[in-house]
Amino acid sequence: MDDLYTVVFVVIGSACFTAWLVRRWRLRVLPWYGIFAEERALATGVMLMRCGTTRVVLKLCSAREASACKRLQRKGASHAHLIKVLRVYDSDAPTRALMTYGGSDLYDVIDAGHVAAAPARVLAWLADVSDAAHHLHTRIKCAHCDIKPENVFVSDNGTARLGDFGGLTKIAERVSQVTPGYFNQHFVALPGSDVFSIVITCIVCVFRATPDGFQTHTHEGRAHFLQFCAGVAAFGYAYVLEAWPHNLHVALGALNARARRQPGAGAPAARSLTPAAWAAQRLRPELIERWLLSRDAQELALHLITHARSCDVSSPGTDASIARLARMTARK
Repeated sequence: MDDLYTVVFVVIGSACFTAWLVRRWRLRVLPWYGIFAEERALATGVMLMRCGTTRVVLKLCSAREASACKRLQRKGASHAHLIKVLRVYDSDAPTRALMTYGGSDLYDVIDAGHVAAAPARVLAWLADVSDAAHHLHTRIKCAHCDIKPENVFVSDNGTARLGDFGGLTKIAERVSQVTPGYFNQHFVALPGSDVFSIVITCIVCVFRATPDGFQTHTHEGRAHFLQFCAGVAAFGYAYVLEAWPHNLHVALGALNARARRQPGAGAPAARSLTPAAWAAQRLRPELIERWLLSRDAQELALHLITHARSCDVSSPGTDASIARLARMTARK
C-alpha cells in the first residue's frame, strides 16, 4: 500500500513540476516534434519557438491557408528556397501550422539598410525565389499569388526562402484576394502572375519604395513607378513629394550621368542611390518589360541572376545562385 502512495505522489509531483516548468519557461508540447520554448512573437498569431538549436514557427492560420499547407505536405513540396510545412494541427480550434523558421522577412532586411549598396544581392535572392515559384508551378500545380517582400524570408546565412501560403491557388483558378500593386489585372492564378509579382518585388526591394497608388499592371504605370522609385532612393520621399512632379524630374536628371541639371541648394544629399549606382543597376523600363515577358519563373530566375552578375559580380550572396544558374542552363 505504501508503494502505491509513493507512485501516486511521484506522478502528481511530476505533473505539478512539469506544469510549473511549462508556465515558467513558456514551454509548449508539439505532438510528433517535441517540447519547444516560446522565444518571441514575430507577428500577431505567429510565434517563434526553439528546441536546442532548432527553431520553428507556430502560426495561427485560416482554413484556406491550412488547406494550402496540407496540399504542400501531400505533394512533397521540399525545395531549398521554400519554407517547409512540418505539420498542420487542425484537430481542434484554432488551426495552427508548424513551419521551419526562414529568418527575417525581406522588408525588415531592407529597412535595416543591409542591402542599400548591394542590389545584386537582392536580385540573387529573388532569383532563388523565382526558382521556388517554378517548383510550385510545375510540381504542385499551384501559383503562390502573394509574392511580396513580407513573404520572402532571409536567414542569417543569407538564404532566401518563399513562405506564407495563404494565397496559394491552383493554376488557372480565379484569385479571390490579392495585394494591390503586386498582382496583374487578370486575377487568375498563372505562372505569369507570380512572375509579375517577383518583378514588382524586385523594384520595391532595390529602390526601397512601395507601389501604392501606381497602376503597375500597365506599361505606363510601371514606368512611372520605376522613375518614382529612383527619385526616392536618391533623395528621399520628402524632397520628391515637396514639389511634385518638378523635384522628381530634377532627381532623375541628377541620376543621369549626361544630364547637366542638378538638385538645387536646398536638396538633400544623395542617399543610397548615387549616379554611379544608378548606372550600374540599369533597371530601365525596357528591362523590366523584358523580364515580364519571361515564359516561366525559371526563365525569370535566369534573367535576374544574370543581371545581378552584370551589376556586381563580387556581391556577397550571388555565388551560390550563379552556380545554380550554370546547372539550370545545362538542364535547358
